[in-house]
Amino acid sequence: RAASAEAEMADVKPSLPLLPSMRTAPSFLSSNAQSHLHPLSAWADILDNCREGEATRIDINVRSVSQQIVVEIIDNGCGMDEKQLRDGILSIGYTDKGLETGKHYGMGSTTSIPRLATDGLILSLTRGGLPTVGYLSTRLSDQRTENQTVVPQCTWARTGSVLQTNAGTDVTFEQRAESLKVILAHSPFSSEGALRREFDALGQAGTKIVLWNLSAEHQLE
Repeated sequence: RAASAEAEMADVKPSLPLLPSMRTAPSFLSSNAQSHLHPLSAWADILDNCREGEATRIDINVRSVSQQIVVEIIDNGCGMDEKQLRDGILSIGYTDKGLETGKHYGMGSTTSIPRLATDGLILSLTRGGLPTVGYLSTRLSDQRTENQTVVPQCTWARTGSVLQTNAGTDVTFEQRAESLKVILAHSPFSSEGALRREFDALGQAGTKIVLWNLSAEHQLE
């Protein structure tokens, strides 16, 4: 009977967009950040991702931006496009790395960044690709009353400062524009030009993570 039931289910071709989806509480990011008992394990996860992205150099800098102390991690790896960033760091439990090994769970940077700071920008650029930025923030999610975690993301066209209208994902132009407004309102980069200039350090490809409002273990004052 079990085999028969499985066969019946296999014959059913549901329209997935019509099915209810899983909601994620705004507290998810801060709650799951505690899976890293020590900040060093969160740092290890981030550096691991840099190496998996084929980076041969990783720079960690501390600087002040708009009177805000930030820590930035810059690698010269292959970078991520909008879809890769959205499916990776800006998603929960999704991974296409080593599924057959059982060693990857799609939770690495999604939990490690909130463990190190309440706010983090992930800027990435692939060789010949489009600059994209995502924003992970426990502070932003905690301020929301809706039962949903938000992950702003926007991508620019190859030339100029025009937001990309179609980058091959389900993110709409309106969502990118609203994401940019949120990022500029809540990050140390108060103008689009200042945010775009952060990509200069990546050269032709790479990823930069900018952290601010760091956890208490980071004594950088």
